[in-house]
Amino acid sequence: TGTLNVEFAYRMKSTDFQHKMDFMKEMYKNYAIRIAVADIGYGQDICGELQKIYGSRFLSCMASGNISKNVTYDKSMLQLKWNKNYYIEELYDLMRKGKIKFPWQSFEKIDWLIDHITSMECDHTMVNGMPKKVYKKGPSPNDGFMALIHAYLAYRFQMSNGFSINLNNPAQSSVATPKLAYLPKMR
Repeated sequence: TGTLNVEFAYRMKSTDFQHKMDFMKEMYKNYAIRIAVADIGYGQDICGELQKIYGSRFLSCMASGNISKNVTYDKSMLQLKWNKNYYIEELYDLMRKGKIKFPWQSFEKIDWLIDHITSMECDHTMVNGMPKKVYKKGPSPNDGFMALIHAYLAYRFQMSNGFSINLNNPAQSSVATPKLAYLPKMR
């Protein structure tokens, strides 16, 4: 249906290298993760090590506000560069449409995540005479929201075969679309 369900959200208690490595290994084992994406800025200490273990199943990423494409993939470095304003707006749009579901029966366990999602501030600027929406980090942390974006990037990476297929273009879709033709002389 195109709806993404948040099945697990956890706020790490320690940023110790060994704790993060053990946590990620446990997540790969418990959830049979096919692909994960982590920020190379705050996760730089574990990105290289996890790429040695999981190879192309673990991608590092870097946010940018000034790239021409919404996302680029460097296969040799196993790294994504993504347009932060585009993907922040896309996730907010998916949430408005009800396409991202949270486990509300245990709100106390994810209230920190909701705080992180709502911590972004929005500015409107003019670029080359055109209005542009720019997102900035607000006064409270937004790490949980960035982790949600990274999970969404992993999903999009997998669904688009490494961003080689444009999911928004029906001509590149892997699902055959029905065709209607009028052929009066064919029996």
